[in-house]
Amino acid sequence: MALSTSTDTLAVGASRTFNLSPGSALTLVAPPNCRVTVTETPNTVSASGVGGNASRVHNLQLGQTVTYGPYPMGGTVVVANASNSGGAVTWVRSDALVAESASGVVSLVSGDGTRILLPIPHPRYWFHGAAALQCADDSVFRDIVGNSNGAFGANLSVANAWTAIASGYVSTIDPVGGSTDSVIRIPGPNFDYMGEESLLIFWAGQATPEGSDTDIMGTSSSTSANGVRVRCNSSGRLTFSMYDTAPTSRFGTTTTDNAAGKPFVSGERHTFGLFIDGQNRLQYMWVDGQINVNAVTISSAADVNTLSSAVWSIGTAAPAGGTTGIATKTQAFAGLKFLGTDTLPEIGDITTVAQAFHRNPAAIILAGSL
Repeated sequence: MALSTSTDTLAVGASRTFNLSPGSALTLVAPPNCRVTVTETPNTVSASGVGGNASRVHNLQLGQTVTYGPYPMGGTVVVANASNSGGAVTWVRSDALVAESASGVVSLVSGDGTRILLPIPHPRYWFHGAAALQCADDSVFRDIVGNSNGAFGANLSVANAWTAIASGYVSTIDPVGGSTDSVIRIPGPNFDYMGEESLLIFWAGQATPEGSDTDIMGTSSSTSANGVRVRCNSSGRLTFSMYDTAPTSRFGTTTTDNAAGKPFVSGERHTFGLFIDGQNRLQYMWVDGQINVNAVTISSAADVNTLSSAVWSIGTAAPAGGTTGIATKTQAFAGLKFLGTDTLPEIGDITTVAQAFHRNPAAIILAGSL
């Protein structure tokens, strides 16, 4: 049977627990003058001696390569690299049945060593809704990965929300005049850009550009509130900005001024993706599954406090209503938030997910895909 392998390093002062299935092993490459404590605990079967080795502790202080496992019943290996160690420890895990990636994603291993993703939603989801999975008398935009259902605003009736359900859309009305709360309001992500969190969103649907740049979604429309503002500009291009009440403003770039950069075209269904990388202060955008803005520094690359408990609105970015917004038809919307301590997904993997979302925006983003 072929093995699946994953590798990474363990920094000085860090520790990690490796859960090994039967057939899995962990190899450590320790640097000279290291101070590494390894605790291996093979699993046992209750009231039997199967796999029954006692927990044991090893202290590594020399440059060396050591392998722990495989264990008949699996087990755990805890590796602690002391703060006064001589350098980072490289680890390589080899899996024959159940694999775990460097970021902790678990998958099965086929006979040829291929990883098979388990049907588990990505743990960093905060919402995924797909209109085609709902019916015309549903009173919310339903979250298919959790319980964060999107509420219809006071001026958006159920009938108006599902007026295009036959085509697979949930709709909002341009929030003008007395109908300022004619949008969809989803429990927000509490996105903390200053705390190096990262935000990834995907949208599929239709929107018609207006005569000036217009908010299409987000948690803030100005420095009157902390948050993120996603906009459809007058030519149908995508852009965004971030605000806090200090006041601080940080503006993203805009997708290209051609067909490949315009997700908002009257009467046409398109998709976009937006990744705000809070760890590296970078921005990425996708249109119809293709990357359009790649690793562009966010203006000033400085902190802005986007942390807010406000809802994420579709049809506007204003948390408390207002007349700045746009009529939308949403086929699907998905949002994920990565912590400042997370290993961020590879951009190539996000592109693969953006392409899959473009093909079928109702499909769940699986844990091993990012």
